Amino acid sequence: RMLNIAETEGLFEILNKDEGLLDDSFQEFHKKFTIDSFRACCTISNLLVNNLLNTSQRLVGLYLVIESFRDESKINPFASVLFSLVEKANSFEKKFIYELFVDKKQINNKQLKELFTEMEVYDERYELPSDKYTNFKQQYFDGQPSVSGFKGIEVSRIVPDFDQQTLINFPLQGITPDKLSLNDQSVNGFQPDFFRPIPEEIPIQGDEMKWINPLGMVEFMWDYLMCSDIQTIVKELVIKASKDQLYEKETDILNQHLQKDISVVLNSGVTPTNITQIIEFNPSVASNMLVKLAPSDKFSEYLDKLAHTNLSLSSLEVVNELSVKIELPTEFLTYYITNCIKSVSYTHLTLPTIYSVQISVVAVSLKK
Repeated sequence: RMLNIAETEGLFEILNKDEGLLDDSFQEFHKKFTIDSFRACCTISNLLVNNLLNTSQRLVGLYLVIESFRDESKINPFASVLFSLVEKANSFEKKFIYELFVDKKQINNKQLKELFTEMEVYDERYELPSDKYTNFKQQYFDGQPSVSGFKGIEVSRIVPDFDQQTLINFPLQGITPDKLSLNDQSVNGFQPDFFRPIPEEIPIQGDEMKWINPLGMVEFMWDYLMCSDIQTIVKELVIKASKDQLYEKETDILNQHLQKDISVVLNSGVTPTNITQIIEFNPSVASNMLVKLAPSDKFSEYLDKLAHTNLSLSSLEVVNELSVKIELPTEFLTYYITNCIKSVSYTHLTLPTIYSVQISVVAVSLKK
């Protein structure tokens, strides 16, 4: 995870300081990034490598990266970055890195202004002590595991504006936090794509079992009601059935549970009041409910409500279904059929012809 905007701004406040001791900058850095000092150093090292800091920012950044891991029992995790920088840096920065990193020189009490002044007036040509530097570098690489795969040959996400083989010309003005993207902070580079060729199929030997792939796609049958409260599901579906038409899957689930036991219907929330809404929206569900309620004492209340229901195709479908599955009282049939015939005779001038014919056919079939 890279630094967020607030953390990046806090880091640049430290890098931009030009007063106080170097140790003051380090203590402020340590206070702000007590836990995440490694992430902050990752950002600094990436800014250094990609030449996004000016000369003064670079010195402060180098000090923070080196000082943060001075007391570690193992070598600095950014040693490879420091080796790369020291070999391409100008004379003063080369001397600065070598004395801090290789010689372990203590300069924490040096003033920032004093350091920047030394950098500006330094005009000597500094050469790395070859033997000591080479031995120190060799000790580092001897103790490091080799980077395998394409990680070892990845390239930076940022294209530098200088020749990697020559000395770096540092910008007069470093990048600002508002222009710093996640790519500028990321230590991960681009790796080449690699496509492995499809391996050849090895012929099946005589003593081997041949793997048989199924020809068609196998579809799993899920039990959506496993470990669920059946009564709660039924109640929820009954409420929905009284307000809107159920989906086919919901209708199947509700009918399946209504047929199990009359207690499921009695505790489902269906009443003589809401049965008329269920009839209009879901006639098949309503007919199954009424068939199951036929042995109960309250069945007459449901029939009375059905007899006074406004005439519709749904109510006719329910009554026709009931007459097939159970024996309805003669009084109910007589009353209901009479109402059907009266309704057709009163409304045949306003209702569509097909609708009137359907009502007449059902009414005649019930009368038979």
